[in-house]
Amino acid sequence: MNNILDTLIVGAGIAGMLIAERLQESGQAIRVLEKSKGVGGRMATRRHESWVWDHGAQYFTLREPQSNALNAAWQAQGWSTCWAEGFVNIAGQWSEPLARWRGTSSMTQIAKGLAEKLPIERGCRVLRITPQKDAWVIQTDTLGSVKAARVVLTAPVPQSLQLIEDLPVEPKLMDDLKAIQYAPCLALLLGLSQPSFIPPPGGLIMEGDPVLHWVADNQQKGISNAPSITVHANGVWSQAHFDALESEIVAALSQAVAPWVSADTILSHQLMRWRYSLALSTYHKPYVCLDDHESLYMAGDGFGGPRVEGAILSALALSDTFLMSK
Repeated sequence: MNNILDTLIVGAGIAGMLIAERLQESGQAIRVLEKSKGVGGRMATRRHESWVWDHGAQYFTLREPQSNALNAAWQAQGWSTCWAEGFVNIAGQWSEPLARWRGTSSMTQIAKGLAEKLPIERGCRVLRITPQKDAWVIQTDTLGSVKAARVVLTAPVPQSLQLIEDLPVEPKLMDDLKAIQYAPCLALLLGLSQPSFIPPPGGLIMEGDPVLHWVADNQQKGISNAPSITVHANGVWSQAHFDALESEIVAALSQAVAPWVSADTILSHQLMRWRYSLALSTYHKPYVCLDDHESLYMAGDGFGGPRVEGAILSALALSDTFLMSK
C-alpha cells in the first residue's frame, strides 16, 4: 500500500474539511482536493478595496449538541461569533429567536482556520475515479493520478454523481441520489458610498417578494469597513433567469433592492451565480456508501440536512463511522 492514501476527500467545503481534520488527527494519511482556489464551499467571501461581502451562506444556526460543541471550540479559537438572534422580514415580523452565527472576519474564517493544518490541493479538478484491486485511482487535471484506499465525495450531489456515473452503483441508490435537487441562487454584491436603509442587525428576510430572498448589510454584520450589500434572488427567480445576460440580472436585482439601497450610492457591483445553493431534498441518511467494499462514500448537506449544520452533522456521522471501524 505504499504511496496510497488512507482517505482522499473531494471538496474543501465545511463537510470535507471536518472529515479530513478528524481523520488526520487519528493518524490517517489524508488529502483534500478542491477545484476552486479557495476553501469553504458555499461559506464564501469576496473582497474588493474596502468592501467585503459574504455572498454564499450568510450565517449558520445550530440545534444539535454535536454541532454546538464544535462551534464552542471554534469560538474559543476566535473563528466564530454570534451575529444576531434574529432578523425582520418586509412585513416587520421577527424571525425565530435563535443565535445566527458567522465567521469572525467573514464566513470563510472557519474554513481557513481548518485549512491551516490540512493537506489541501486547491485548483485541482477530479476528472475520473477508477477502481483497482487495492485502491481507487483518482485522475486529476493538475496532479495526474492519486491513489487512495478510500474516497469521500462532499461536493453538491449532482457534481459528485458526474464522477461515479461509470461505476457499478446499485440502480435504486443511484435513482435516490439523482432525486436530490438543489435550488440555484443569483447573488448581487454591491459596494456603496453611503450606508443602506436595511434595518439592524443588518439582515432582511424578503419573504413574499417575487424576486428577492434575502438582503444583508455586511457593514452592520461587522465584516466590512465600507458599506456593502449582498442581495440574494429567490430560487424560483434564480432558476428562471440563471442563464440571462449579466446586465439584465444586475438591472433587475438593483431595481428590486432599490427601497433599501439608493441607486446613486452604488459604486461597485459583482454578480455571482450559485448553481447549487440549497438542497431542496436530502437523502434519508447522513451519508451513503456507494460500493460493496465500503471504500467510496458521499457526504455533505445533501445528506445531513440542508444548510451549514446539515453538512456538519453529515461530516461528524461519517467520520465517527470511520474512526469506530479503525
